[in-house]
Amino acid sequence: MVSSIVKKSNTETPDGVTIIGSNVAATQTALSLAQMGIKVNVISDKTSLGRDNIAGNESDSSSATDRLTWSLLLQAANHPLITLHTSTEVEAIEGEKGNFKIKAIKYPRFVREDLCSNCGRCSRDCSASITSLLNGQKIVHSAIHTPVLNSKSIPSAYVIDKNGVSPCQIACPLGINEP
Repeated sequence: MVSSIVKKSNTETPDGVTIIGSNVAATQTALSLAQMGIKVNVISDKTSLGRDNIAGNESDSSSATDRLTWSLLLQAANHPLITLHTSTEVEAIEGEKGNFKIKAIKYPRFVREDLCSNCGRCSRDCSASITSLLNGQKIVHSAIHTPVLNSKSIPSAYVIDKNGVSPCQIACPLGINEP
């Protein structure tokens, strides 16, 4: 029952811009606009920016392209004029040129982004395992994990894949998993 776990919101950006998408081009556009002094909302249905939830291995992160991409993602995530809305689905866009209202549904991560330090302890301690597809292969991993399996991400707060009650809520060392 999805309706009990989602939060409806109106994302309005007066005198600003809303970008729908999370790929590198969307992130670069958001950063360029913010550097010009324009407030930017970035809405993504993904749990993180810049990647399509496809994990790379650690050796991939040493390439020059990945280092530049990571730098771009960090700049955008930390820019004071950019607000990220991850795990958010656009429900409706209304209005006319220069005066739009966007209605969106934000799906929970079940972990507080402002408190999660990405230490990984919860993932090690969680006894619940789930199966996911990664690069065409079925893998078994903890129900609580990084947004992009086996890879860095922005935001870096962990995500819990759950149906009903959170399987890792008791294992969190800081008690930051949301019910």
